[in-house]
Amino acid sequence: DEWGPAFGIVVNIDTTIAGTVGAEEHIAVNSLHIAPNPTTVEQGCVITLDTPVEKLRVQVLDAAGRIVAEQMFTDTRRAEVPLADAAPGVYHVGIYLDAIPHWERLVLH
Repeated sequence: DEWGPAFGIVVNIDTTIAGTVGAEEHIAVNSLHIAPNPTTVEQGCVITLDTPVEKLRVQVLDAAGRIVAEQMFTDTRRAEVPLADAAPGVYHVGIYLDAIPHWERLVLH
């Protein structure tokens, strides 16, 4: 029932580093809006962007991860996505802006 031997850790910090570390310039993100949300099967949804993109791909996935709808758009800032074959529920919408994915949730009733 006694303590073990004392020990310690020594940390050295090099304060002689010269120069600066470069950081990437912040790039403005193109914000997107999906509306209406919630929506109906008949109405579908519309995705709008602040600025146009060269390539826009939209995937709508059900709760099991199956693709319910998929469309490609070029040189646009507005995409109408029909959902006539989808059942009511919660869906994940993958919006690929110039191949960079953004995921939103969409409620369909």
